[in-house]
Amino acid sequence: IALTADVQMAQRDTYLKHGFDEYLLKPVSLGQFRRLLIRWGLLSTESEQADNAETPAPPPSSDEGLPPAIDREAMIEQLGTFDDSTIEMLGMFVEMTEPQIAEIKEALAARDMHDLKELGHSLKGAARSACCPVLGDHAAALQNEAEAGNDVSGIVADIEKEFERVRAEVSALKS
Repeated sequence: IALTADVQMAQRDTYLKHGFDEYLLKPVSLGQFRRLLIRWGLLSTESEQADNAETPAPPPSSDEGLPPAIDREAMIEQLGTFDDSTIEMLGMFVEMTEPQIAEIKEALAARDMHDLKELGHSLKGAARSACCPVLGDHAAALQNEAEAGNDVSGIVADIEKEFERVRAEVSALKS
């Protein structure tokens, strides 16, 4: 699957010629991603009938003053439901984001501001699409501060901490 900001439809053939099966235009919503996963048989459609299912209660937060790591209302607004397939997609988000967090830490150690800016940009879009607004805000700060050449070590620490909150919340939802 190619992810692109290029809105020219002529590019679709280019992606297909290079071996991509699909492409998504940025910004991608979880709803678009969910429909693509269902179309390719990677998510079940059982949840399509679960719109009236009870939304799982948010896990208790130990971080007073912080909003939940996952904005469930935004998730329901995007997808129309918050069910097992939604939780499965959030699990995929955690799995795909973990290596990116490691790359951010490596770029920080190397003081590679260009990579930090790019990784911040990528994480910002992914986190906001996954309805993880605090993580998305930290990633936006990383992008902006790295572009300005400022010290971002505190922001990277915030990203790591917030990613752990997201991971813990997804883990609690799975159990």
